[in-house]
Formats: sequence, C-alpha cells, structure tokens
Amino acid sequence: MHQKELEFSTLIIGLDDEGIFKTKQNGGSKGAYSRQESDGRWSQMAEGLEKLSLVEAVREIGNAKECTFSEAIDIIAEASTQDRDDIIRKIADDLEDKEREEIEA
Repeated sequence: MHQKELEFSTLIIGLDDEGIFKTKQNGGSKGAYSRQESDGRWSQMAEGLEKLSLVEAVREIGNAKECTFSEAIDIIAEASTQDRDDIIRKIADDLEDKEREEIEA
C-alpha cells in the first residue's frame, strides 16, 4: 500500500485480488484529522474506493511519489503476486485496448 499526505487528506492506493484501488482519507500531518458529523460525533472518513487500471495506478503512484514510470511499476510489482514483466505486458494491452476503443468510436 502506498500513501501520500496531501494538505488535508491522505491518498491511499491499495492492491487486492479484485484489483488496484484508491481513496483519500480525511487527515494527514497538516490538519483536518477528523471532522464533526451532523449528529455531533467526530470521525475520520475515507472517500469511497475508486478502482484503477494499471495505467492509472502507475500515473497516480508516479505523481504521488514523484517517481518515474519504471519506478512506479516496481512499486506495484513489489505489492503484487504478478511478475514485473507481466505487469508491463498488461499495461501495454490496456493501452492497446484504449487506442482501439478510440479508433472505433
């Protein structure tokens, strides 16, 4: 799992058997650790999960860690059961699928 603290939230990118997901949790070192709900209770609330493609995950990790495309793939490979080369092939397939969709549209 990778986390990057933003001004008022923490970006969390996680991987499980279902895929790669991201969310932002209220909090972080710069403030807004919790917020008061309408019923008066305080909570740290995460936004809903958003499923990412491998391409989107590489982009998010690259931006969050300020690293290269290759370094972001390494981070995913370390967290995954997939081989780095398999991840690269999947990214290439995803990009080809997107290009095909754009041509067909």
